[in-house]
Amino acid sequence: MTTFFTDVATILRRELLRYRHERVYLLGQILLPLLAVVFIGFPGDRLGESVDYASFLASGLLMLIITSGAIGGGYTLIEDVQRGFLRPILVAPVTRTSIVVGKILARLLLSIFIVSVMVLILALFTNLKLAHPLMALGSLAAMTFGFVGFGIVLATSLRRAESFRSVAVFVTLPLYFLSGMFFPVQTLPGPMRYVALVNPLTYGVDLFRYGTTDVNEIPLVADGLVLLVFAVLMTAIAARAFERRLAG
Repeated sequence: MTTFFTDVATILRRELLRYRHERVYLLGQILLPLLAVVFIGFPGDRLGESVDYASFLASGLLMLIITSGAIGGGYTLIEDVQRGFLRPILVAPVTRTSIVVGKILARLLLSIFIVSVMVLILALFTNLKLAHPLMALGSLAAMTFGFVGFGIVLATSLRRAESFRSVAVFVTLPLYFLSGMFFPVQTLPGPMRYVALVNPLTYGVDLFRYGTTDVNEIPLVADGLVLLVFAVLMTAIAARAFERRLAG
């Protein structure tokens, strides 16, 4: 067990060093939701009495940035294998699961950094705040584990970066639009509302929005249970897919 955590820490440190040098990428991750809120979320329209649209949209866009980045983070693991960056680690007695978990934890720390910076900035002109920080953190963790895992699973069957991007966009766009990121789930037409309720991202957005705006549409217990199952399941599937990819 000690060896497992040591391996995870090694991969975690390597990934954090990589992210530290990607300053343009980090700047883009921060500017995109900021500009979108400025140009779309104003002039202060409200969604009922509970929340203004700028805050509602900001919380959804932050989750969009986190999940889209997490999927791409999953693909970089396969890129590392193809380019030989992980060769010294793969020939060592290191479990493949520790590589996957280390990769996910690095992405989680990056997500926490991005959200912390964005909440501080957006709080200056919206009602976005860390009303329930543990709830927001739980949503971030579950969505990061789940979507990095999804990215790894997708990448193991698609060898070319162009194919990965095309398929990832095709798969994730419906998830984004049917998750409550841009408008309340309750406003969707009947059939679409049922589809949204089987989308795990819906529960991640709802819990994160509760953590940052104190507003939610779905019972928090349901949010937590769905996200826990999604995160554990996708991490396990990703570790298995990565193992098969290396064996093949």
